[in-house]
Amino acid sequence: FFIVWQFNENLIFKHTLNHQTNMDIYNYDLKDWDDYITGVLLMENEDWILLHELPGDYQTDGYCLMNKSQIVDYFKDEDSELKERVLQLKSYKPELPEGVLLGELDDMLRAIEAHYHLFGVQDEEDTIRIGTIQSIVANELRLNFINTFGEMSDETPEPIFKTDIQTVTFGTDYLHSIHLLWKDQN
Repeated sequence: FFIVWQFNENLIFKHTLNHQTNMDIYNYDLKDWDDYITGVLLMENEDWILLHELPGDYQTDGYCLMNKSQIVDYFKDEDSELKERVLQLKSYKPELPEGVLLGELDDMLRAIEAHYHLFGVQDEEDTIRIGTIQSIVANELRLNFINTFGEMSDETPEPIFKTDIQTVTFGTDYLHSIHLLWKDQN
C-alpha cells in the first residue's frame, strides 16, 4: 500500500491504493461478455482495477480500467502463468501510466485525456466508443466521438451512464494511431 496526495482545484484528496510491485496476470470476466480481459494487475481501489492489458499472448498494449461492479469473476490459469513467465524472461517491469491515478471516474477520464488525448469506453462487449470528453454532468458522460479514420462525428452524442461503464481503455497502439489520424486532419 502507498499513499498518494492528489491536488485538484484547491482540494487535497488522500488515496490509499493497493499498487502491485510484482507481476500478477489475471483474466477478468465481465457481465454479459463472452471473452475475458487479460492483463497485468497494476493497481486497484474500492471501485476500479487498472491493468496493463495483454490483448495477445505475450504482448502488452495499453491500459484498461475496469469497473469492479461489472466484474463477475477473475482467475489465473495455466496460460496466465505461462504469460507471467514469458514477460519475466523479457524483463518486463510493471509501470503505472503517466499522470493517471485511481479515484473518481471524472478525474481519471480528465487525466487520461490530458496525457493520452483519446480513450475508449465500453458499456457492452461489442461496442467501444472512442473520443474525448464533451461533458460530464451528474451520472452522464458525453463524448466527442472519433471514428476509425480519425474523423470527429458531427452527431450529438448520446449520454453514456457512468454506472454502466465497464471498461476505459487508453494508451493502446490502436488509439494512438487514431489520434495521429485525427491530429493530421486538424
